[in-house]
Amino acid sequence: MRRAIIWDYDGTLGYREGGMWTATALQVLREEDPASDVTADDVRARLQGIFPWERPEVPHPHLSTPEAWWEAQVALLAGVFCAMGYPRARARRMGERVREVYLTPASWRLYPDTLPTLDALRERGWKHYVLSNHLPELREVVARLGLGERLSGLVNSAEIGYEKPHPEAFRRALEMVGPVDALWMVGDNPVADVAGAGAAGIPAILVRTAHEGVRYRCADLTGVPSIVEESAPGGR
Repeated sequence: MRRAIIWDYDGTLGYREGGMWTATALQVLREEDPASDVTADDVRARLQGIFPWERPEVPHPHLSTPEAWWEAQVALLAGVFCAMGYPRARARRMGERVREVYLTPASWRLYPDTLPTLDALRERGWKHYVLSNHLPELREVVARLGLGERLSGLVNSAEIGYEKPHPEAFRRALEMVGPVDALWMVGDNPVADVAGAGAAGIPAILVRTAHEGVRYRCADLTGVPSIVEESAPGGR
Protein backbone atom coordinates (compact mmCIF):
# COMPACT_ATOMS: atom_id res chain seq x y z
CA MET A 1 0.00 0.00 0.00
CA ARG A 2 1.38 3.41 -1.02
CA ARG A 3 0.47 6.17 1.42
CA ALA A 4 1.43 9.83 1.41
CA ILE A 5 1.00 13.04 3.38
CA ILE A 6 1.34 16.52 1.91
CA TRP A 7 2.50 18.97 4.55
CA ASP A 8 2.31 22.73 4.69
CA TYR A 9 5.56 24.27 5.97
CA ASP A 10 5.16 27.63 7.79
CA GLY A 11 3.09 27.26 10.93
CA THR A 12 2.89 23.49 10.47
CA LEU A 13 6.37 21.97 10.28
CA GLY A 14 8.42 25.05 11.03
CA TYR A 15 8.47 28.74 11.77
CA ARG A 16 10.68 31.82 11.73
CA GLU A 17 11.87 32.74 15.20
CA GLY A 18 11.42 36.42 15.95
CA GLY A 19 8.36 36.83 13.76
CA MET A 20 7.50 37.08 10.12
CA TRP A 21 7.22 40.07 7.78
CA THR A 22 5.82 42.63 10.20
CA ALA A 23 8.48 41.91 12.80
CA THR A 24 11.26 41.93 10.22
CA ALA A 25 10.15 45.17 8.59
CA LEU A 26 9.85 46.80 12.02
CA GLN A 27 13.32 45.59 12.98
CA VAL A 28 14.80 47.10 9.82
CA LEU A 29 12.90 50.34 10.36
CA ARG A 30 14.24 50.59 13.92
CA GLU A 31 17.78 49.97 12.67
CA GLU A 32 17.42 52.60 9.96
CA ASP A 33 15.55 55.17 12.04
CA PRO A 34 15.79 54.57 15.82
CA ALA A 35 13.73 57.68 16.53
CA SER A 36 10.72 56.40 14.57
CA ASP A 37 7.51 55.98 16.55
CA VAL A 38 5.98 53.56 14.04
CA THR A 39 4.42 50.56 15.81
CA ALA A 40 4.01 46.93 14.81
CA ASP A 41 0.33 47.60 14.19
CA ASP A 42 1.24 50.43 11.80
CA VAL A 43 3.60 48.19 9.86
CA ARG A 44 1.12 45.30 9.81
CA ALA A 45 -1.60 47.52 8.38
CA ARG A 46 0.70 48.78 5.62
CA LEU A 47 1.84 45.29 4.69
CA GLN A 48 -1.68 43.90 4.58
CA GLY A 49 -2.49 42.45 1.19
CA ILE A 50 0.79 43.14 -0.59
CA PHE A 51 2.27 39.64 -0.72
CA PRO A 52 1.48 36.98 -3.37
CA TRP A 53 -0.07 34.49 -0.91
CA GLU A 54 -2.60 37.14 0.08
CA ARG A 55 -3.84 37.21 -3.52
CA PRO A 56 -3.96 33.49 -4.35
CA GLU A 57 -6.44 34.07 -7.17
CA VAL A 58 -3.70 35.93 -9.09
CA PRO A 59 -1.09 33.59 -10.65
CA HIS A 60 2.48 34.84 -10.88
CA PRO A 61 4.47 32.39 -13.02
CA HIS A 62 6.54 35.35 -14.23
CA LEU A 63 8.01 35.51 -10.71
CA SER A 64 9.14 31.88 -10.60
CA THR A 65 12.88 32.58 -10.29
CA PRO A 66 14.47 33.77 -7.04
CA GLU A 67 15.66 36.98 -8.68
CA ALA A 68 12.26 37.90 -10.11
CA TRP A 69 10.40 36.89 -6.94
CA TRP A 70 12.59 38.90 -4.61
CA GLU A 71 12.74 41.90 -6.93
CA ALA A 72 8.94 42.06 -6.81
CA GLN A 73 8.82 41.76 -3.01
CA VAL A 74 11.62 44.26 -2.40
CA ALA A 75 9.83 46.73 -4.68
CA LEU A 76 6.62 46.28 -2.67
CA LEU A 77 8.46 46.73 0.63
CA ALA A 78 10.24 49.81 -0.72
CA GLY A 79 6.85 51.21 -1.66
CA VAL A 80 5.65 50.70 1.90
CA PHE A 81 8.67 52.52 3.31
CA CYS A 82 8.20 55.29 0.76
CA ALA A 83 4.61 55.68 1.93
CA MET A 84 5.97 56.14 5.45
CA GLY A 85 7.89 59.18 4.21
CA TYR A 86 11.35 57.78 3.51
CA PRO A 87 13.13 58.89 0.30
CA ARG A 88 13.02 56.37 -2.54
CA ALA A 89 16.68 55.35 -2.40
CA ARG A 90 16.55 54.91 1.36
CA ALA A 91 13.27 52.99 1.12
CA ARG A 92 14.81 50.69 -1.48
CA ARG A 93 17.78 50.03 0.80
CA MET A 94 15.40 49.21 3.63
CA GLY A 95 13.47 46.80 1.42
CA GLU A 96 16.68 44.99 0.50
CA ARG A 97 17.63 44.86 4.16
CA VAL A 98 14.31 43.16 4.97
CA ARG A 99 15.26 40.42 2.53
CA GLU A 100 18.67 40.02 4.16
CA VAL A 101 17.30 39.86 7.70
CA TYR A 102 14.37 37.61 6.80
CA LEU A 103 16.69 35.00 5.30
CA THR A 104 19.03 34.82 8.30
CA PRO A 105 19.63 31.03 8.55
CA ALA A 106 19.55 30.91 12.35
CA SER A 107 16.02 32.34 12.39
CA TRP A 108 14.41 29.28 10.80
CA ARG A 109 13.34 26.49 13.14
CA LEU A 110 11.32 23.29 13.22
CA TYR A 111 8.69 22.65 15.86
CA PRO A 112 9.84 20.07 18.44
CA ASP A 113 7.21 17.56 17.29
CA THR A 114 8.06 17.78 13.57
CA LEU A 115 10.88 15.29 13.09
CA PRO A 116 9.58 12.71 15.62
CA THR A 117 6.15 12.73 13.95
CA LEU A 118 7.50 12.47 10.41
CA ASP A 119 9.88 9.69 11.42
CA ALA A 120 7.15 7.72 13.20
CA LEU A 121 4.90 7.98 10.15
CA ARG A 122 7.71 7.04 7.80
CA GLU A 123 8.30 3.87 9.83
CA ARG A 124 4.64 3.01 9.19
CA GLY A 125 5.06 3.42 5.45
CA TRP A 126 3.95 7.02 4.88
CA LYS A 127 5.87 9.18 2.42
CA HIS A 128 6.18 12.90 3.04
CA TYR A 129 5.78 15.82 0.66
CA VAL A 130 5.55 19.59 1.13
CA LEU A 131 3.21 22.05 -0.58
CA SER A 132 3.94 25.55 0.65
CA ASN A 133 3.33 29.21 -0.06
CA HIS A 134 6.87 30.28 0.61
CA LEU A 135 10.13 31.93 -0.36
CA PRO A 136 12.33 30.74 -3.23
CA GLU A 137 14.84 29.56 -0.61
CA LEU A 138 12.50 27.02 1.02
CA ARG A 139 14.49 24.03 -0.26
CA GLU A 140 17.62 25.44 1.36
CA VAL A 141 15.72 26.05 4.60
CA VAL A 142 14.37 22.51 4.88
CA ALA A 143 17.74 21.00 3.92
CA ARG A 144 19.53 23.03 6.60
CA LEU A 145 17.01 21.90 9.21
CA GLY A 146 17.40 18.21 8.40
CA LEU A 147 13.94 17.97 6.88
CA GLY A 148 14.96 17.60 3.25
CA GLU A 149 16.14 14.02 3.58
CA ARG A 150 12.75 13.07 4.96
CA LEU A 151 10.81 14.47 2.00
CA SER A 152 9.98 12.69 -1.23
CA GLY A 153 9.11 15.95 -2.97
CA LEU A 154 8.35 19.64 -2.53
CA VAL A 155 6.14 22.10 -4.41
CA ASN A 156 6.71 25.77 -3.59
CA SER A 157 4.55 28.67 -4.74
CA ALA A 158 7.62 30.83 -5.39
CA GLU A 159 8.78 28.26 -7.94
CA ILE A 160 5.50 27.48 -9.70
CA GLY A 161 3.72 30.86 -9.51
CA TYR A 162 0.52 29.60 -7.84
CA GLU A 163 -0.44 30.05 -4.21
CA LYS A 164 -2.63 27.74 -2.14
CA PRO A 165 -5.60 27.39 -2.28
CA HIS A 166 -5.36 27.90 -6.06
CA PRO A 167 -6.36 24.63 -7.76
CA GLU A 168 -3.16 24.63 -9.84
CA ALA A 169 -1.03 24.47 -6.70
CA PHE A 170 -2.84 21.31 -5.63
CA ARG A 171 -2.75 19.88 -9.14
CA ARG A 172 1.03 20.23 -9.09
CA ALA A 173 1.15 18.55 -5.70
CA LEU A 174 -0.97 15.63 -6.89
CA GLU A 175 1.23 15.30 -9.95
CA MET A 176 4.27 15.21 -7.68
CA VAL A 177 2.81 12.51 -5.42
CA GLY A 178 1.39 10.30 -8.17
CA PRO A 179 -1.05 7.41 -7.60
CA VAL A 180 -1.49 6.44 -3.95
CA ASP A 181 -3.82 4.32 -1.87
CA ALA A 182 -4.22 6.98 0.83
CA LEU A 183 -3.43 10.68 0.80
CA TRP A 184 -3.77 13.47 3.35
CA MET A 185 -2.99 17.16 3.61
CA VAL A 186 -1.81 18.64 6.92
CA GLY A 187 -1.65 22.40 7.52
CA ASP A 188 -2.42 25.25 9.88
CA ASN A 189 -4.59 27.35 7.55
CA PRO A 190 -8.30 26.44 7.25
CA VAL A 191 -8.59 28.13 3.85
CA ALA A 192 -5.27 27.61 2.07
CA ASP A 193 -4.67 24.11 3.41
CA VAL A 194 -7.96 22.52 4.46
CA ALA A 195 -10.42 24.07 2.00
CA GLY A 196 -7.86 24.06 -0.81
CA ALA A 197 -7.12 20.38 -0.29
CA GLY A 198 -10.80 19.55 0.03
CA ALA A 199 -11.54 21.17 -3.32
CA ALA A 200 -8.87 18.93 -4.82
CA GLY A 201 -10.40 15.84 -3.24
CA ILE A 202 -7.77 15.49 -0.52
CA PRO A 203 -8.87 15.05 3.12
CA ALA A 204 -7.08 17.51 5.37
CA ILE A 205 -6.08 17.87 9.01
CA LEU A 206 -5.91 21.30 10.61
CA VAL A 207 -3.11 21.63 13.16
CA ARG A 208 -1.98 24.32 15.60
CA THR A 209 -5.07 26.42 14.80
CA ALA A 210 -8.50 26.52 16.43
CA HIS A 211 -11.28 26.69 13.85
CA GLU A 212 -14.85 25.48 13.93
CA GLY A 213 -16.31 23.39 11.15
CA VAL A 214 -13.16 21.41 10.32
CA ARG A 215 -13.70 17.67 10.45
CA TYR A 216 -10.14 16.65 11.31
CA ARG A 217 -8.20 18.80 13.74
CA CYS A 218 -5.48 18.37 16.38
CA ALA A 219 -3.52 20.74 18.56
CA ASP A 220 -0.14 19.70 17.21
CA LEU A 221 1.50 17.09 15.00
CA THR A 222 1.46 14.36 17.62
CA GLY A 223 -2.23 13.81 16.86
CA VAL A 224 -1.72 13.30 13.13
CA PRO A 225 -0.66 9.61 13.12
CA SER A 226 -3.79 8.38 14.86
CA ILE A 227 -6.03 10.32 12.47
CA VAL A 228 -4.39 9.12 9.26
CA GLU A 229 -4.09 5.54 10.51
CA GLU A 230 -7.63 5.24 11.86
CA SER A 231 -9.66 7.32 9.41
CA ALA A 232 -8.11 5.94 6.23
CA PRO A 233 -10.15 7.65 3.47
CA GLY A 234 -9.65 6.59 -0.12
CA GLY A 235 -6.47 7.55 -1.94
CA ARG A 236 -5.86 9.20 -5.27
